[in-house]
Amino acid sequence: MALSENRLIRFNRTRALWAPIILLEFYLAFTVFIFFFGPVEWDIPNVPKLLVFLIINYGGLWIGYGLGIRRGKRTIRRSQACDVGIVRFPPQVMGLLLISMIFAIFSYMIRLYAIRGSPEAFLLSFIHPGEAYRESQVLAQMDRDGAVMTIANFSWAFRISTLFGCLSSLYFPLGLICWHRMNIAYRAIFITALLCNLLFTVGLGAQSGMAILLFAALPIVLFKLYVHGKPMAVGASKGMVIIKKKGWNSILVKTLVVVLVCALGATLAFFQLDRAEDSGRELNAAKDLGGQYSSPALHGVIPVTGGRMNYGIVMVCQYVSHGYEGLALSMELPFEWTYGLGWSKALQVIYHDYLGGADVFQKSYLARNELQSGWPALAWWSTIFPWIASDTTYHGTIFVMLFIGYVIGRCWTGVIVSGNPLGFAVLAHLFNLVFMFPANNALAQSLDGLFSLMGLLVLYAVSLKYFKAKRTALLVRAVGD
Repeated sequence: MALSENRLIRFNRTRALWAPIILLEFYLAFTVFIFFFGPVEWDIPNVPKLLVFLIINYGGLWIGYGLGIRRGKRTIRRSQACDVGIVRFPPQVMGLLLISMIFAIFSYMIRLYAIRGSPEAFLLSFIHPGEAYRESQVLAQMDRDGAVMTIANFSWAFRISTLFGCLSSLYFPLGLICWHRMNIAYRAIFITALLCNLLFTVGLGAQSGMAILLFAALPIVLFKLYVHGKPMAVGASKGMVIIKKKGWNSILVKTLVVVLVCALGATLAFFQLDRAEDSGRELNAAKDLGGQYSSPALHGVIPVTGGRMNYGIVMVCQYVSHGYEGLALSMELPFEWTYGLGWSKALQVIYHDYLGGADVFQKSYLARNELQSGWPALAWWSTIFPWIASDTTYHGTIFVMLFIGYVIGRCWTGVIVSGNPLGFAVLAHLFNLVFMFPANNALAQSLDGLFSLMGLLVLYAVSLKYFKAKRTALLVRAVGD
């Protein structure tokens, strides 16, 4: 009986520790599969070079994660059964959640009103997201040119929402993990903030906003499925009883996640379809795939020809995987150093627009690739790797992947061991980063993203000391008892 129990504990511990990286690597492998075997036949300069590069870097992410969980794995193995997998909710966290939700509501609504102009305009965005996207892009460009008085009148709101962007991104993962601790008032505010978030996303006609919410929810889902209520340690006390906690229904949660992923795919397909119709283009996927860089695949897993639904599906496949073509093209260029700023468009903007420095972006792989091959540097994706390689060379990106994997592993085991709910907000950002690998460097692409990341890291660093002290106090009390 004891042997069977120990096997169960080891199985639960292994599954809990490796669940995040398995999910992330599965998604990345899926995008690579769609790129090579999907509806698009890409004109790749050097197929073996691209394939080996992706295997090495995505493998490096896995190896880095494995190194990151080693310390936490030892801690969990030596912990008491009732001391791991328990999220703690001190009053400071609940206060921070309340501030975050209120800030998100006002931030999203003011910015959306400034861009769309009236409540009726952004409500119509649900029906015509393609038109909303086109108008928001035009307004954004006019704002950069100083020609939009409406946005200029709200410039203060944009600056505040940028500087304190971590609050807008904090409420969702923190609210999900704290849901059972929230009273009715808290839950009503959380739902309001979420609705405002969705209104803002749809009001801009943006597809990525809903995907970011799904990515942010996944660490909480994995925790509830594989950590919460699952015995992973027996403790030092002989004959210790494992405390089993009531967890989510596994089948129900997995079904819900599948439904949400399918709903996200359907939404992306609808957005792609509506954008095409709004621009007046013919719904011909064969013409919209990738211009001169591609042709319809003859033996792809998804046929290119078909009706409206087929067009949406084909364009979603192209949407999530076309960045690898930009990567393949840029890998043929020589290296030019970007002084440590190439990895972040936001840092380049700060250096050039606010500090009067040179336009470093012109030295990046992306800008030079556009000049060389015509691949649109910012309109189309090129994956995260040209951004990083502009500072490290393509031979050095593996070390960044090792580091990212290591940080994810440390953060995940830290959440399991310490029960720090702010760790889920960090994991939400890191999941978003990895899921957007085939697109760009999501965390440092915009000023909002960069300031959000910096603010969140500061909050998390402060919380680490607090929760470490809490855990030490609990262990001392347990030994004393």
